[in-house]
Amino acid sequence: PTGSVVGDSLLAAHLLGVSGAGLKKLVRERYGYSMITYAEVVGEGKSRKSIREIDPQTVAEYCCSDAYWAPRLEADLVGELQGNGKQLYETDLKLSGIIGDMQAEGIAVNRTSMQLLVDDLEVINDRYATVIDNLASQEGFTRPAKIVTCTGCRNGKKKKLECKLCDGQGQWQDLQRFNPGAPSQVAKLLHDHMMLPVQKLTATREPSVDALSLLRMRDLDLLPRLILTYRQQEKYLGYLKSWLKWSEDDGRLHPVFTMTTARGGRLSCIDPNAQQVKLDWRDDWEADEGGLLIAADYGQ
Repeated sequence: PTGSVVGDSLLAAHLLGVSGAGLKKLVRERYGYSMITYAEVVGEGKSRKSIREIDPQTVAEYCCSDAYWAPRLEADLVGELQGNGKQLYETDLKLSGIIGDMQAEGIAVNRTSMQLLVDDLEVINDRYATVIDNLASQEGFTRPAKIVTCTGCRNGKKKKLECKLCDGQGQWQDLQRFNPGAPSQVAKLLHDHMMLPVQKLTATREPSVDALSLLRMRDLDLLPRLILTYRQQEKYLGYLKSWLKWSEDDGRLHPVFTMTTARGGRLSCIDPNAQQVKLDWRDDWEADEGGLLIAADYGQ
């Protein structure tokens, strides 16, 4: 609750000029001890689990490690702060409790309308992908056909003429579409087939097809513009799908806010990123009964 925060080691590190520092990293660098990480506890990617599914002994080890090292690190870091740094720490520390309250409270989302938006965007982006694939084919870009094995009969190592899944084919060739999200394919199409000028190189000295490079080529041909739009839509889909995933339990998002990531001092948030909100998505955020959501911004 607000007012109960007695220390914040990450805030102290931030004010000492240690950027991008986390508790685990600082403890390892300062004390030579490797703490168990949250990813090691719950897993990552598709294998990630809810912490409620983890063995209590493992969770206890993780929690006790944090409980011991966080106050010890905070005391050492705050002891190094001087003058304005110490004053800023005492001021910003008051916000830590408020931010904690914000995370615990969360914000309600309309999951039904959000799912409909996801469905619409997937249909739209599939159409973009089809148009891009057709144009790529016209430019001479092709991918080898993929051999598809029927899960009903060939996985049993024997083709079944009566198989309803494949009508007795067993295996067949499936033409692969151009993938606008694959940098290697985009680079090959734009620079090897269409001969568009390379805008910059990656660290491995390959042609870059990042957003800036595509923006520089958008007036040279229709394809860079379409690929750029496709990627932006995929990014939006990623945001929306993450919001649906993170709001499964109670219909609310509980993003992690921090004051110590953005160099300018503004708040940023992760798990999920809830700051990249398009104007036409704001109807999917819901105030609690009797409440009102207000959007405000400074003009630079």
